[in-house]
Amino acid sequence: LERDLDIPAGASVNQTLDLTGYGAGIIKAEARTPGDGFNLDNIAYSFVAPHRAKRVLLVTPGDRHLEASLKLLPGVALTVFKPAQFSAALDFDAYIFDRYTPLEPPLHGALLFRPPPAPWLPAFERTVVNPVITRWDESHPLAVNVSWRDLRVQRAALASLSTRTARTDVVLAKGSGEGVLVAAGSPAPRWIAVGFSLDETNFAMQSGFPVFLGSALNWLMGAAPILPRGLGQVEIPYSNAQVTGLDGRPIKTQSTPGATLFVATRPEVFTVESNTGTVRVVANVVDPQISDINRSRFLGKP
Repeated sequence: LERDLDIPAGASVNQTLDLTGYGAGIIKAEARTPGDGFNLDNIAYSFVAPHRAKRVLLVTPGDRHLEASLKLLPGVALTVFKPAQFSAALDFDAYIFDRYTPLEPPLHGALLFRPPPAPWLPAFERTVVNPVITRWDESHPLAVNVSWRDLRVQRAALASLSTRTARTDVVLAKGSGEGVLVAAGSPAPRWIAVGFSLDETNFAMQSGFPVFLGSALNWLMGAAPILPRGLGQVEIPYSNAQVTGLDGRPIKTQSTPGATLFVATRPEVFTVESNTGTVRVVANVVDPQISDINRSRFLGKP
């Protein structure tokens, strides 16, 4: 797929390409610019996991942004129900509950926005106004490629910090005290709980929102995680892992307590195998300031 783009200096552009028909594997994007003096950012990689159309049930009293975003996700077959229509016997690949929680967990993984209390979820009971995002788990697939610093929330419910290994505190926020804004649970069926509804935040207006939805569905369905990283030293939170490059050759690694280190010298896709499973690391130039080597505060001044 090729496109010609006219991008002014210092500007950016978003492009969407439908890869639904691409079964699985590595994809590469390459930019060709006459006179470009910096080559490391000309190529970027990603990985398309094996996929089929995901049968997703959205249970909501009504949210046009959420419904529209899900309909635009490639490979998603969406069904929309009102809360009164939901039944525990309904069998879908994944469920999204908007301001509604069934008494029992559904048959498969679920993403919940502003969930009312239920025995199978942590209690999001401490309501705060204008919470501030404090930190997030950069290694979790739900947290990557989302501009959490730019998230603005008018009102949210926070959960207490996790004390169970089966739950991950993905995003933390601070109101009167620090609490969990986004949590994920891994025992089957998996679940993701978000402490706000979309009408209480600018999340649905961000370019990272469809990314979050896609990552959430993949994680709920148990897809192998893809970890994006920059160039240079890469730390993977798995001990004694084996790393190979695109050509299948082993990459030199260094083991530390609870982690494995290696160096990515150029954009590439790495396969990391450990006792906990297999993940793929996609290394690219991800910092715009690295690419913007000609920008200077002295430009245009006498």
